[in-house]
Amino acid sequence: MIQLGICGWCLDVKGVETVKRASELGFDTMQIGVHSFDDVDTLSDPDVQAQYIEASKAHNINMIGLSISVFDSFSFHHPDNEPRIWGVLTRMIDAMIAMDVDLAYCPSFEASRITSSEEMTRVADLLRRACEYIGDRSLSFATENTLDVAGHRDLLNQVNHPKLKVLVDAYNPTVFGHHASDQIRELSDVLINQIHAKDGNNHVMGSAPLGTGEGEFDKTTQAILDINYDGYVITENNYDVDAEWRVQADVATLKRLLQLT
Repeated sequence: MIQLGICGWCLDVKGVETVKRASELGFDTMQIGVHSFDDVDTLSDPDVQAQYIEASKAHNINMIGLSISVFDSFSFHHPDNEPRIWGVLTRMIDAMIAMDVDLAYCPSFEASRITSSEEMTRVADLLRRACEYIGDRSLSFATENTLDVAGHRDLLNQVNHPKLKVLVDAYNPTVFGHHASDQIRELSDVLINQIHAKDGNNHVMGSAPLGTGEGEFDKTTQAILDINYDGYVITENNYDVDAEWRVQADVATLKRLLQLT
């Protein structure tokens, strides 16, 4: 069964208020994220964690994913950064556990984009350690990155841990010369049960209503159907302004293309 959700950082409010806002917009599932070291400090606070838990219960929102996006601006594969990276990973995994979030994942974009075998080796080592830190808990860990299908397989082979899965975004592959539909089909055995729905033009992330940009969104949703995907499709388009009608349009597109009633 396919269920819809939303990324909290795309909304027109921030922090704990995103939980209520997601509910107001008709969702019952969301991802949350940390995009700076200040965000990491905030989400590490037990009081803030309790506020998220209270809000999720009050508004019937299931928090299913935690994006550790601080590494967009702090290189995940620079050897000098390893102690601080490991601190962020363990703190966010601890937060994930405390808040009963099913998945944490590490995006590898911008400063953390993997462009060499040496960088991949360092990334693989840290991802493996993170999976080992989670241990036998019934929680998941994933990578979201700019690699092609072969690159994903190489990374997974180097990590060599059953906890690590792949999160595919509907638009990011387009920006880096790949096709999300290919990744969904060819990596179906290692996909996590959460896929990002996003579109754009001129490589501007989330800048176009779903299905109207250059991301071949119709091909992506067809691939989702073709593999009998069972999980969440989570919109990550930009809803900073005019959130109500933008969300309504994207949800209508998702329901049509994914054949949801």
